[in-house]
Amino acid sequence: PSKLSPEVQPDGRPSLEKSDEIMQKALATGYQRFEWQHRTRDGTAMPVEVSLTKVPYQGGEALFCIWRDITEIKAIQRALEEKTIYLEGMLRASEKVAVVATDAEGCIQYYNPAAEGVFGLPADKALGVNLRKIHYTKGVDDKKNLFGLDMARSKGEYCFTMEMPRDDGMHYIDARISPIFRENSQFAGYMLMCEDVTEQRRAAELIEYQASYDPLTDLPNRRLFMDRLDQALARARRHDHEGAVIFFDLDNFKNINDSLGHPVGDELLRQVAMRIMTAIRDEDTVARLGGDEFVVLLPELCDDGEEAVTDVQLLAENLRRQLGEPYNIDSHELHITASIGIALFPFNDESADVILRQADTAMYRAKESGRDAVRFFLPSMQLAADQRLKTLNELRRALPKSEFRLFFQPQFDAQGGLYSAEALLRWQHPERGLVAPNEFITLAEESGLIAEIGEWVLYQALTHLRNWQLSIPGAGLKRVAVNVSALQFRQASFVQGVETALGDTGVAPECLTLEMTESILLADFDETVEKIQALRQLGVRFSLDDFGTGYSSLSYLKRLPVDELKIDRSFVSDVLQHANDAALVETIMTMARHLGLKVVAEGVENAAVMQYLRERGCPLFQGYHLGRPCSVEDFTADLLSGALESPADGSQVPHAV
Repeated sequence: PSKLSPEVQPDGRPSLEKSDEIMQKALATGYQRFEWQHRTRDGTAMPVEVSLTKVPYQGGEALFCIWRDITEIKAIQRALEEKTIYLEGMLRASEKVAVVATDAEGCIQYYNPAAEGVFGLPADKALGVNLRKIHYTKGVDDKKNLFGLDMARSKGEYCFTMEMPRDDGMHYIDARISPIFRENSQFAGYMLMCEDVTEQRRAAELIEYQASYDPLTDLPNRRLFMDRLDQALARARRHDHEGAVIFFDLDNFKNINDSLGHPVGDELLRQVAMRIMTAIRDEDTVARLGGDEFVVLLPELCDDGEEAVTDVQLLAENLRRQLGEPYNIDSHELHITASIGIALFPFNDESADVILRQADTAMYRAKESGRDAVRFFLPSMQLAADQRLKTLNELRRALPKSEFRLFFQPQFDAQGGLYSAEALLRWQHPERGLVAPNEFITLAEESGLIAEIGEWVLYQALTHLRNWQLSIPGAGLKRVAVNVSALQFRQASFVQGVETALGDTGVAPECLTLEMTESILLADFDETVEKIQALRQLGVRFSLDDFGTGYSSLSYLKRLPVDELKIDRSFVSDVLQHANDAALVETIMTMARHLGLKVVAEGVENAAVMQYLRERGCPLFQGYHLGRPCSVEDFTADLLSGALESPADGSQVPHAV
């Protein structure tokens, strides 16, 4: 309709000039419509809509006029305008709540200014865009139901939280989407209301962090530690393994605070926390209970009780030594020690509180013993720990005091010729006598002493071999086999160490066989292969010991560059009694033959076993039937006397050393 409104006179009627103009236009165009104020007889203004239509009349033209009272329509329009103004004002004034309205297809029809901040998309680019195409990282799980449109349509309303990436990090958006229906219940679209709650969420996270962590060291506090101890205790009971709590108290810490001030004391506590953190596993928990008290939770130890005690004790002793190293703070060199208590769990139905008290009690026993000490809660554990610690201390002194001895056991080929000699370590204990390696090697590995001991064994074995080759050239001893532990092998300097030992002793690389167990394969396999290949290029041979007892060798064997396999004695010794053992031994020999590997049958205890293996093509043998491990002196005597010769038919024991 035309917006033309006639100029009215004081009584509400249009002026004559304006009325004439309107009628002329109506006659010219055929139709005119306008609004004006009509005064009723009582003087009340009444809005009317006037329509003028040109019609033929008595051979000429006339205007047909219709007046319509629009008072009610005007009232409705005014009310709608007011509501629209208020609603638009409210939506635009909202700085935090994003309001988005879509049509039935999900295309955006309304997008308030707050939505630009929430979605990072300006209004001119958002209008008309389908809501499903707006990206967010996390929210509604079903990718086909983005923004919960289908859920809102079916349920009437759907609430969820979105995660949206921003330049300043991830933002969290609380969203609620509802369907829009017309008066006739026809579906018209969606209304989405969102609010960025990142600040509130971060504030809540900060509150939670402050409730669970120590503000000085950033370590878990007592509350979080007890929660994790409760969980560890439940898992230990469910899976039947042991755990431990280690309780630390710094000795005479108050003296540092009193003499140097709290800032120095606080920095010392932070450095103590860092030292403890660097010494534990990722799955362990370090917490500060308050003051100078720290605790460590070891949620899972091995199933063997004695071994678990040893593991915890070694860790605690290592921590005690590390904490005793000097601290440099504000030009002060500080020395401090720690009293440490240990409680293992579970034993009965102890609660987390009881276990912590047990560790605390053990810590006070450490203080009573003179401080700077480690004590277990249970006397039986303490007794075992003391014995292990005594053995460890004696083991540390064994190498400097020349208490280690090398024994050698011969290996023979199928024709009875001396093929090699395996170097075997023994400990000549001043009180216990000759100690077999199974009684101390594990402790040496756990304490890290094995690397130094292994280097000594390698040098001694090569030195003796070189002496025999020079002094008894006709003995036929061409090579020596030396066992290598997994820890020793993983050292970065291992390859260089072997090269240096060969160079220092003058032994040709092809005269050395390094025996390793399958445990080496559990580490970085590619690094293992790289080290083996580096030494094999020099001429060093490799043997896989105890073959058949592990679980990884078959899958890696085709890629592992070794020269021989040693069949474990547990299969060889019973090869005549058990068909399964016989089948395994024959399978290993067949597989090795196809792979071009030599086989050493370990544990040949009698002539019948040797004859059985020889008939099935086994090339190399080792065992008590052929020669027991013996000292360097006895082995040298056998070489000189020619006693190290094996009868080809295996009918008799050539010697018993």
